[in-house]
Amino acid sequence: MTEGFGVDPAMLARTAQGIRGVVDTLGEVGHGYLAESGRGLSFLALGGEESGHPLVGESFDGFLERWGWGLRTLVQDGQAVAGALDAAGIEYDGVDTSVSGELRRLVALAAGNPATDLDEAQDATWGEVGADLAPDFSGESAQAAAEGSADQWGEVGRDLWEQSAPGRIGRALDGENPFAGDLADLEGLGEIVE
Repeated sequence: MTEGFGVDPAMLARTAQGIRGVVDTLGEVGHGYLAESGRGLSFLALGGEESGHPLVGESFDGFLERWGWGLRTLVQDGQAVAGALDAAGIEYDGVDTSVSGELRRLVALAAGNPATDLDEAQDATWGEVGADLAPDFSGESAQAAAEGSADQWGEVGRDLWEQSAPGRIGRALDGENPFAGDLADLEGLGEIVE
């Protein structure tokens, strides 16, 4: 296992750009689109009079034809490598962003503020996620917690008084019909049965 492995997507993009620069230069040598078809060096061919001897001219033409195909291969392979580097950079950047977002979401879920929206945590920075991990011991926070706790216990007491059997017994002893609301819910039942 390799420790410290990492890929810089920007470096992959710069490498692809450099390869494209070399391919463009090769294309200029072979007249652009002709270099991609293997005919890019034919303009360098020498006639029998220019070469001094027909055999030299024929040999040079054969050389140019072979190197024209070599140029074609270099241009096409260079374009393929540059495209693959671009695709790898985009893919790596996407995976890196996705994993980082999921880790922020997991940290927020495991140790963060329970009221935090997890989708917002996924898009937040690590600094913002970390800010939720530090407890707030300020006086305002303690006052808000006490008020919230009092409200919550008040709701628990009301629920017990209104819904539990001991609460209903206590309400009946006070002269209240503890089942009045329940009977209203059952009024439509007679129509269904008939």
